[in-house]
Amino acid sequence: MAVFPRIGSVARSLRWLIVRLVTPPACWILAATAIAAGLLAVGGVALWPRPALPVRVMAEEVVFPMSPPGSAQWASENIFPQHKFFEPTAVAIAADGSRRVLVLERRGTVALIRDEPASSRKTEILDFSSQVIRTPYDDDGALNLVLHPQFGQADSPHRGYFYIYYTADRDGVCYDRLSRFTLGDDDRVDPDSEVVLIDQRDRNLWHNGSGLAFGADGFLYVGMGDEGGDSDSFENGQKIDKNLFSGILRIDVDRRGGDISHAPKRQPDNGETADYFIPNDNPFVGMPGVLEEFWAIGFRNPHRFAFDERRQLWVGDVGQILREEIDVVTAGSNCGWSHREGNLPFDRSYLKGRPPAEPIGVATPPLFEYPHVNGNNCVIGGYVYDGQRYPQLRGKYLYADNGSGRIFALEFEGSRVIANHEIASLPVSSKTGISSLTRSPDGELWIVVLGQADETAGTIHRLVPREPGTGPQLPRRLSETGLFSDVVALTPSPGVIPYDVNTPLWSDGAKKSRWIVLPGDGTDPDPAIDRVTFQREQPWKFPDGTIFVKHFELPIDENDPAAVKRLETRVLVQTSGGSVYGVTYKWNEEGTDATLLDGALEETIDIATTMGSIRQERWQYPDRQTCLVCHNNQAGYVLGVSTRQLNREVTYPQSGVTANQLAAWSESGMFTETLSTPEIEQSPSLAAINDAGASLEHRARSYLDANCASCHRPGIARANFDARYTTPLAEQGLIYGRVNSQESLPGSFIVAPGNPARSMLVQRMLYADKRMPPVAVHHRDLSAIGLLCEWIDQLPPGTPPAATETLADSPHP
Repeated sequence: MAVFPRIGSVARSLRWLIVRLVTPPACWILAATAIAAGLLAVGGVALWPRPALPVRVMAEEVVFPMSPPGSAQWASENIFPQHKFFEPTAVAIAADGSRRVLVLERRGTVALIRDEPASSRKTEILDFSSQVIRTPYDDDGALNLVLHPQFGQADSPHRGYFYIYYTADRDGVCYDRLSRFTLGDDDRVDPDSEVVLIDQRDRNLWHNGSGLAFGADGFLYVGMGDEGGDSDSFENGQKIDKNLFSGILRIDVDRRGGDISHAPKRQPDNGETADYFIPNDNPFVGMPGVLEEFWAIGFRNPHRFAFDERRQLWVGDVGQILREEIDVVTAGSNCGWSHREGNLPFDRSYLKGRPPAEPIGVATPPLFEYPHVNGNNCVIGGYVYDGQRYPQLRGKYLYADNGSGRIFALEFEGSRVIANHEIASLPVSSKTGISSLTRSPDGELWIVVLGQADETAGTIHRLVPREPGTGPQLPRRLSETGLFSDVVALTPSPGVIPYDVNTPLWSDGAKKSRWIVLPGDGTDPDPAIDRVTFQREQPWKFPDGTIFVKHFELPIDENDPAAVKRLETRVLVQTSGGSVYGVTYKWNEEGTDATLLDGALEETIDIATTMGSIRQERWQYPDRQTCLVCHNNQAGYVLGVSTRQLNREVTYPQSGVTANQLAAWSESGMFTETLSTPEIEQSPSLAAINDAGASLEHRARSYLDANCASCHRPGIARANFDARYTTPLAEQGLIYGRVNSQESLPGSFIVAPGNPARSMLVQRMLYADKRMPPVAVHHRDLSAIGLLCEWIDQLPPGTPPAATETLADSPHP
């Protein structure tokens, strides 16, 4: 509306110019032409159509777990609450019965503790920090530690050997370094015992790899990143003839020789290697000019990996902008970086999304990949669980994400993934969160948490069964959810989109506001990851992690419509399994914030009447299970967000633009496909009960669809009709529909045309003992009852079905 005064101003100015242009002198013409051009430009800006919604952004401030509260079976327990560590990156647990635990700290120190219940002693056994490059929050420092397979064996010359991968400072130049240190029999380490095996010059502090694992063959497997930079800017992906980057190396640290291994035939172009041999059966041995250390290639940042019982290597390879991937790697595997990120072509690197003209190794797609949404952005590889304590986890691959703090269990059969379950989450964040998952000697999972940068705040955890009735961490206050930048004003945060519906669910007269939060920013190559799949008639499909918000306010003064009491804000989260969970935040009396409810609650609210008296109204706050009564599987979990509910115009508060919601969502990239104007115009739309421009039937059936169809549809409620608007009236089982019991109203039907008094539909809305909708409704919806009576009253009478007719063919047997 604000543009109209400017349009008038432009018109008046142009009229003035026209008058002047018809009179000399000629200079008027030139001046007027210039002025007209300027005014037209201003008018053009004013008239240019503005988008109703802003460009989509990721809702980075919104924090909700991806699994239902109370559903996760696992929690984390601090194993050593008496100990804190300086940014711990890895732990190694001796398998010799000594219960020694070596903890690597990112600054370049190693602490020794004992895996004992009353362990109180922590000893710093090695300090090599003067050789380490470490900057806060970067991908550098002391990164991984692994024990020699014969560590702790008294008769072995290797009994004190352990290996550390770190970013080393050589005269101000960074090198990716693999070194061996020796722990003495007195549990001390002489810093001079360091033997440098690999020194690979690295021009960037990121993507350093650092995965370390000994295989059953006794060889050490070493993960090397792509040297960092954006999009493989140093062009190391798919190359094995220059430097030791972007691959997994396999080396013989025992230098057995003979039929087993041989000395390296060449050095990397910008690095040095020593004190190891190369296994004779490495896949690229004998190829001219190559670095024969390579065992597998095509990795961006293989930060953590581990072998399973079948000697398969499971690698968590950290992605760049779109995908995190889990690879099952064998000799000669080529996992595709940097012409591929996960299963997606990656066209930003020097390879432009295409493999090299002469590919190396065996193309190996990821077993599993996941996108950068819902806080996930950095995979931490784990291992296939083979412990005895928790048989329900056996055979599942346990891994984590540094960005979100979530721990997952990947269930698989061979190369086929069956399910991916979030089993626990830690209250941590990117850069300070999970750095490693480690297998203890008895097969149990240990979780290493970095803690705050530059502080001795890191911890070591393990999985434990969760106490019944508890669940993943939920924000305790609405102000902590990140949904609103100003919770008092209910100003939504970026990425939180308001919406409205044509026909709201009856909620005892409460006023409601609604918002939706989609994961991501709408740019993922797979549209289903972060956009809604539109369907004209059927329920929409929402990406995992979608959040729906509904806010309730109750009018409390019949003399003042503006007087309302803030009651609750409900949040519905679509989980990674496709189902949902719901939670409720109850507002305080001041209306300044709301607190999470752990169970159902009923409240009595005073309402000022027009007669000057006070009446009391009950309000029922639902518990989490009650949410699922309506938000059920058969209804598709999500109820009000559909084509027929959102096909309407709204005025968006941020832009002030009035637009059709379907068009606005399409324009802002919220749908997997762009909707055309004819498609929107031809889409169905429900009608509000007070919409005088809609027919009685349209309004009545719209109300039933919004208020009843979540249960009254095939396969759910024990009632013989289908309330969905998409079902033709003649097939809904409403008109002369049989009721299950006529005890309360003999001779009745669900809808008796011309006779509301004999229509059970009306009766069930009138009487409290069996009132519908059944959840949290205490008062009659008089407007809706009047509408339904008016509709039923004008229905032409027909012939009721014979009394002997059964319900066998009804929509609800």
